[in-house]
Amino acid sequence: MAEFIEIEDMRDLVSDGGNKIEVPSTMINYIVDEMIKTNLSFFQGLHNVFKYVNYNAKGKNFRKHTFIDDEFMWTKANRGCKKTPTGNIWLNSEGYMQPCAVEMYIEFCPKEFFDTCFQQLITWTQSGWIDYDEATLRRIIMMAINRLARSAQRGLDSLNLLGGLFDLAGEMNTELATDQYDYKVIERLIDMNSSCEGLLSKITNYYSECIVDCLPKTLSGDCWNQLDICKLFEDLFCKATPELQSAITNGGVPFGNNGQKPLFVVSSNITNSLMGKFKELQATQMQNNSKFLLDMRRETLLGQTRTVYTICGVDVVPLDEFCSWGKYLKGEFVFAALTLSENMQLGSNFVNPNGANGDIGFELERETSIKGGAKGMYYMCSEALIGNDLADKRYFVASMKYYKKGVAVPTLAA
Repeated sequence: MAEFIEIEDMRDLVSDGGNKIEVPSTMINYIVDEMIKTNLSFFQGLHNVFKYVNYNAKGKNFRKHTFIDDEFMWTKANRGCKKTPTGNIWLNSEGYMQPCAVEMYIEFCPKEFFDTCFQQLITWTQSGWIDYDEATLRRIIMMAINRLARSAQRGLDSLNLLGGLFDLAGEMNTELATDQYDYKVIERLIDMNSSCEGLLSKITNYYSECIVDCLPKTLSGDCWNQLDICKLFEDLFCKATPELQSAITNGGVPFGNNGQKPLFVVSSNITNSLMGKFKELQATQMQNNSKFLLDMRRETLLGQTRTVYTICGVDVVPLDEFCSWGKYLKGEFVFAALTLSENMQLGSNFVNPNGANGDIGFELERETSIKGGAKGMYYMCSEALIGNDLADKRYFVASMKYYKKGVAVPTLAA
């Protein structure tokens, strides 16, 4: 959990005659950790699909939380003074993730700020100071920080998962939907994709034994209704390690405070077939008076009520995060994995890795000079570190493909 010293007077964040706001990284990371990461999506809040790990400033890395407990820690009592360590509780020699540094620099037109929480921030006073009482100023700044931090964290999460997975600057460049989106957006996607290695790319490159071929080579007609998601689950289970099969059969493993539970994590674009498959199997299984292979229930969280499907007692977790770049591609990227909660570990912290700008997480500034015709424009910059890894590769098996007109094109994935 990020440490945070309460800002007593929000005016301390404002400088340059009210035209600049500088937010400490400790404040940003606290807000992101406490209010944003666990609430970014319904299923993350429900299952802790991802384990978010914090940056270790002293070691300059992210500490990975493994599932491995060393049970062989007892030995015959030694009455002497010299003791030899006999075991390790939860960290192993592979317990660290090297960070990748990224930065963000954005400009806004003043018109884009109207009718938002920033509207009052750009009110000009004769003194140039933001002339509000402390309570109002705190509310305005916290709203602004929250909105900016939430958007920035979504971007970091997508990069942490998908970065480097596609060769967007090479062979796959022809798959970019340049006819539907401004090419400036496409260029930013290409640049972001090449900035850091995401989790799926890392698994493909370093844990290749975790990637198996279970998805069909072709999908015709109504693609996603043709996909048998129950068969996909069974095929992945058959190719999982004995440890993961045992965890699925037993409902989880007893590591951590609450244990890790098995999850069937899929890209949200392949869950359309679930309702039809549920009705089909429901009728069949009711006739046979057998336990449902596919079942469902309703869950309420974060003010939302959603349908949660289970296959063989394992919750199906559809995540938009794996499809977040899909709308910029002409084809479809499909992902499915059997794993445990918190096995996919993501590190992200808003921090200046070089310390060149002090402890500043976000800078938001209004241009006051008429030079260059940019007067009144708003600029925001931030720097961050990300890292990713599996806690234990034994508890992960996945299949992923990119489909072009219903045909899998495996050469396009990195």
